[in-house]
Amino acid sequence: MTAAADTRRRLLRRLVVLLVTIDLAFGALFAAYWGVSRNSEPVHEKTIPAIQQVTAAEQALRQSYTAATDILRKETASTEGAGEEYRTKYDSAYRSLWGAALITPATGPELGNAADQLGTYASLIEQAARNAGNAPLREAYLSYAGQTLDGIPDGKDGLYAQLHKAQRDQLRALHGQTHFSWLRCLSWTLALALWTALVVLFVSTQLFLRRHFRRRYNTWLLAGTVLLTVAVPLAVVGLEIQGRLSSAGHAVLALYDGQGRLVKPGLDITGARDGTRAGWRAGITNWIPFLAAPLAALVVLGLQPRIDEYRFRHGGSQGATRTPLRQRPRRRLRAWHAAVIALALSVLVYGTVERSGLLGPHEKPMTVLAPWSGTEEKAFRAVLRQFSKDTGAKEPSYEGTTAQRSVLLSRIAGGNPPDIAILSSLGEITDYVGNGPNLLRPLADVLGEDTLRRSGQPWAQSSGHVYAVPVKADLKSIAWYDKDAHPDPGQLPALARDGANWCAGMGDGATSGWPGTDWIEDLLLLHSGKDAYRQWAHGELRWDSDQVRGAWEEFGRIFPPGREDPALRQNYRQGLYDPGQRCELQHQASYVRSTYKKKGANPDFVFTAGLLPGTDSRSTVREASADYVSLFGKSRQAERLLKYLLGPEARRAWIKAATNNGTDIGFRPFFVDDSGLDPPADRVERRINDALHHTRDLCLDASDSMPPRMRAAFHQAVLEYLSRPDSTVLRQILKGLDDLREILRNQFAVLPPVCG
Repeated sequence: MTAAADTRRRLLRRLVVLLVTIDLAFGALFAAYWGVSRNSEPVHEKTIPAIQQVTAAEQALRQSYTAATDILRKETASTEGAGEEYRTKYDSAYRSLWGAALITPATGPELGNAADQLGTYASLIEQAARNAGNAPLREAYLSYAGQTLDGIPDGKDGLYAQLHKAQRDQLRALHGQTHFSWLRCLSWTLALALWTALVVLFVSTQLFLRRHFRRRYNTWLLAGTVLLTVAVPLAVVGLEIQGRLSSAGHAVLALYDGQGRLVKPGLDITGARDGTRAGWRAGITNWIPFLAAPLAALVVLGLQPRIDEYRFRHGGSQGATRTPLRQRPRRRLRAWHAAVIALALSVLVYGTVERSGLLGPHEKPMTVLAPWSGTEEKAFRAVLRQFSKDTGAKEPSYEGTTAQRSVLLSRIAGGNPPDIAILSSLGEITDYVGNGPNLLRPLADVLGEDTLRRSGQPWAQSSGHVYAVPVKADLKSIAWYDKDAHPDPGQLPALARDGANWCAGMGDGATSGWPGTDWIEDLLLLHSGKDAYRQWAHGELRWDSDQVRGAWEEFGRIFPPGREDPALRQNYRQGLYDPGQRCELQHQASYVRSTYKKKGANPDFVFTAGLLPGTDSRSTVREASADYVSLFGKSRQAERLLKYLLGPEARRAWIKAATNNGTDIGFRPFFVDDSGLDPPADRVERRINDALHHTRDLCLDASDSMPPRMRAAFHQAVLEYLSRPDSTVLRQILKGLDDLREILRNQFAVLPPVCG
């Protein structure tokens, strides 16, 4: 190989290395600068403002509750209601909460749950104001409002807890956006290393050209070297932005503990937020790819003529002759121009695609709306994760809320229903089927007759079509006790005769009062039998009939004067093992076992037949309840999830997750269809499962099967009667319920059968 050919080859190699290094250096600089500047606007416009809004909402809520309780306990409460200060603080909390939700719609379900509970809190305060003259009932509603804020019994499900969860998400996001992580450090190190290598290549190329062409410098490469100096101010600006973000992040994070609670109240974080504004400097990122094109062009203009000077034409023994620059083929030069343009465009397109997120996933996850929180929510989320693993589909998005009905109605009205909703009441179906076409989808074609038949009566019947089937079942007509304290169940009837021995909290947020409806339903079923119970549930038996009135009166006698206040104020979760409780029996369904988390606890149950006053221990009628899965979505993936939730794989995943919740008391869910499952190993769970599957006289919870307006009125009526358990009040209550029954007669006509 001749010296000239070797020189040309080395020039070509330098050209390629320079162009590739330009591509890499500008790409690395783009990534490093973007990694810093992209966070400036979100931190300033979203993250810190959302943190401020959530904190403001919590502080305003605390002040509103204090203001309401102060006013409602005064003599002027009947005139003032909850008071102007309460309304002002509540409005402030409402605006702050929704402001945070609008700023950061992707925060997760916590802000949505908090918004739902905010409406529950307001309605409970309104009820307290409406009953200001009835001190027991007023205090009960104030207690429920406080429980909605604080969460009972462990504070994990309250409104404040939801705000703290959202705050933790925001603080984690802030830390990620402002922390100078090892990855960002690596990206800047790589960018500066490549940029240094590029400078070295430019200088060495100048020296190479000086040796071979005896020119002091190459004008085009010198211009390119000058253009490279823009890296210095870019690095300075980028690191300055990062420094501002880091300072703001440290200042804000120092105000909160690891649970998202404000620990340094009164400090303003507006100054920290203002320090994160990058302004025009953040926009420099968009121009970095455009700098690659002129720099690459300068390299080509500097080296291409020198390469062309060493292009030889071989002519046999005559040797080779040099082709003058003016005679070089223009086609060759145009090819290099195309290469340079392609190189510049590749950097530009890469940056645009990366910033736009076009390479990210676009599959919208299915949504599942359910009433579960705490232990139940964790177990069900595990089922959804297992569905994703088993099918390869994206994990469905879970939205759990205690105000499920109001959330569902709101989403339906907004044209955004969930794909799947878990309903705790079959009576709700009358609303969703009757309020417009195609809200709920009939399930016969989706599931097939075999699946529906396995559910059987009374579980899966509604309005001539099956619109919901039970995904989980629970046993009622039972009372829980501590077997260690009372090893002989024969002692329990004597204990049951004294109302002071019953754990009987009526509180549960927006649905407070339902524990009392369970008492009345159970008493009616045991005293009057299935026929009367069925007629009453279907609106055929009057509320003021002897059978129904007798159940109410028996319920009132269980809680004599002086005993009703604790029952009214307490939450139903405050049961056998709750600190401060001094009760021996709890009338609750099988799911209450999930609240018995005391280490070493040994809960057991007996049937209420023979335990409640005037009941026959030989009675075999039992009450049960269920959570029903219904289909709103029309996609095949939604149908696939529905089928999965009713299959053995989901049930096994559910049991595994629920019984490995870190407590001594496992909470095994129960199912109407238990095919493909091993029988429960635990003795108590086995008895529950046997009762659900082998009780001939099984009836569904009557209030859950009634129209929603009737059910809500029943809940409130229980609280009113318990606050003043006398015959005059009872007559007024039953008359009002009968009047409502007449109004809702058409809805009663399409209700499913409650007894199988």
